[in-house]
Amino acid sequence: MKYVALFFLALLLLSAAPLVYRLGIGLSQGYDVENAIRYYFADRPGGTTIGEDKVPLVSYEVTWEGDVENHRLLEASGLAQSSVSPGVLFSVNDSGSDAELFALDSSGNDLGFWEVDTEKNVDWEDLASFMFKGEPYLLIADTGDNFHWRPTVEFIIIREPDTESLAMGAILPVEWKIQVQYPNGYRDCESVAVDEQSETILFISKRTVPAEVYRIPLKPSTQEVRATRMALLNTIPQPSEQDKWEDPKYGLNRSQPTAFDIRGNKAVVFTYKDAYLFKRGWRDNWIDAFSKIPVRIPLPPVYAQEAGLITRSEKFLYVTSERKKGTDRVGLFRVEL
Repeated sequence: MKYVALFFLALLLLSAAPLVYRLGIGLSQGYDVENAIRYYFADRPGGTTIGEDKVPLVSYEVTWEGDVENHRLLEASGLAQSSVSPGVLFSVNDSGSDAELFALDSSGNDLGFWEVDTEKNVDWEDLASFMFKGEPYLLIADTGDNFHWRPTVEFIIIREPDTESLAMGAILPVEWKIQVQYPNGYRDCESVAVDEQSETILFISKRTVPAEVYRIPLKPSTQEVRATRMALLNTIPQPSEQDKWEDPKYGLNRSQPTAFDIRGNKAVVFTYKDAYLFKRGWRDNWIDAFSKIPVRIPLPPVYAQEAGLITRSEKFLYVTSERKKGTDRVGLFRVEL
């Protein structure tokens, strides 16, 4: 009996080891471990959204443009089109990777990668391109917070590199950073966009139901700011019974926002399954636009689709995903609007 008890104690310790390891990392980084423990064990009832049958489904032509060539781009968590060279796309890796920016063409061919001059990639989750005062920039969203324990998240702004002239091995300097606090507790976020017209950063919570849209100024007067919640995305429906049947383990996550982009009066929210296209009328602001029912656009059924963009021409979407097991081929897909 003694050995049976010891056996089960060992199993318990082994099963708890990953959690203990994570908590140890959190303590060393100054994260709110107490809140992470509460979040881990909490019952998290969600709100309500409209049903899938209420959102019009529009299918557009989807084409495979090519595979992502650079094998260092293992877990693409953001995708952005160059503001000055339409055939150039940029991407970043998810958490745990080096702080690097990748460039690729619209067929996935490698155009180079460069180190970003910042401490580390804590949890880079999206990428946005924008023009500011006549110059092209990229915003890196270090906003992932799976454990709900980061007191602040960070936006990192760099100048868009010239892929034709910048030497490999060059280090990209940071132009400015923004430390962000949420007004109502910690949030995990993988979906960030820049509205050039209002010079505002908009970003969407991932694990709340309905998803919440927040905003901050693009270049605030102070480095630390408090976000403002501006809208609830209760027009993005929750996973259907079919989703749960097709994927009993992860089907419940299919409606979570994983990428976001804004071009002109169009905003696109990407999820693991579909993209949702919101249009802003000439009298509307984004609060008005997000209160309306969007168009639902089916996306290719690929693994861990967490990177997407709408082109500056507003004619196409591009999406890509993480490499399954870190080694599998991964495609770049185009959706014609």
